[in-house]
Amino acid sequence: MKILIFLALLSAPFFSQATDTASDLLSDCQAVLDYTDLGQKPKMTPFTACVSYIQGVIDVSTLYSADEFKTPGTLRYCVPNESTNLQIIRVFMKYAKDNPHRLHAPRGAILVLSLQNSFPCKA
Repeated sequence: MKILIFLALLSAPFFSQATDTASDLLSDCQAVLDYTDLGQKPKMTPFTACVSYIQGVIDVSTLYSADEFKTPGTLRYCVPNESTNLQIIRVFMKYAKDNPHRLHAPRGAILVLSLQNSFPCKA
């Protein structure tokens, strides 16, 4: 029960204009790529929203995959330890752009689908 409350608190938005859909997160994460790939001055609110959300999901999955929290069959993606936030953002961006019919879905669901697609756990 404590874990469910902890996860619910982690999923609560910290920004007044929190992104809700994959389309919103795609837009926010574009600010990160505009900065890293094109050298454009970042728009801080979307930049921070993207990086914070991506890091939060990775942190939760890291916590969730720790031995004391493992539940067989529940974690269906395994991000390599050496992966960076920028790599995860690129994975999400590619998946979202390749699947525009899913952009109306909740951002977390599409982020998880992108991670499952790119980083399946090895049996």
